[in-house]
Amino acid sequence: MYIKKSIKLFLLSIFTITFLMYISTSNASAELNRLDYDYKSTCSMVIDKSKNNITKNQPDAQPTGECKKYTSGYYFKDKWDTFYSINGWGSKNVKYSGEPFIINGNIKMVVYRIDSSKKLKKNTVMHIAKDKKINIRKTASSKGKIVTSIKQDNTVKVKKVSGSWVQVIANNKIGWVPRKYLVDQVTVNEVVNSTIKKKITKKTTDSLLIGQTKVAIAGQNGEKTTVYKTKYKNGKKINKKVAFTEIEKPVINSVVYVGTRESFLNK
Repeated sequence: MYIKKSIKLFLLSIFTITFLMYISTSNASAELNRLDYDYKSTCSMVIDKSKNNITKNQPDAQPTGECKKYTSGYYFKDKWDTFYSINGWGSKNVKYSGEPFIINGNIKMVVYRIDSSKKLKKNTVMHIAKDKKINIRKTASSKGKIVTSIKQDNTVKVKKVSGSWVQVIANNKIGWVPRKYLVDQVTVNEVVNSTIKKKITKKTTDSLLIGQTKVAIAGQNGEKTTVYKTKYKNGKKINKKVAFTEIEKPVINSVVYVGTRESFLNK
């Protein structure tokens, strides 16, 4: 009896350790590195605090596109910033709506968080929480005629709400969009590549005639990559900061000699 009990405890401890190792070695990361920002968003996921909550037993937030192959069934637990998956990730923190995560090594999924229990007021500006773009339809139905499309993170203005659909103004046209794809706040990661212009230093020399020049160092322009995180709320920019800057190619300044001698006879 004692031996059987010991074996059960041993197996339970092995299972617990294995599970914890699985959670800690999850391949999703909120702390993106330099190369991660070069990945284009291929999918997105919206987690609704009022519906996708473990206390309500509704873990039905689903990722879109290619991410369906690797992840499924997400829900919040206790707080806004913690969500769990039925399979694939374990627990992760969402610091802001629109935060990108790398999954399966090379796919970037953008995670949005909403609370659909909050009422939307007329003329409120909301952001699109869907990868690439969303279609605005003539009627409150997924089969309704498409009147226009809005790209990810861009804005629409609320006219009225009907169940799980919202009538909005987008591109100066009126149409309907699912409530779950409207968020009041997003943080957009923007990658900006820029040129660092080289400086030209001129030095005088009497080994050259007036009007003559000689390039001592040709130099080269540098290249820089800057990643900005810009936070928007209801269509207004409320914060912008530099996430990081990296020099892709160093700048080398030029040196040019300028002649000062009037003639070679003066040498």
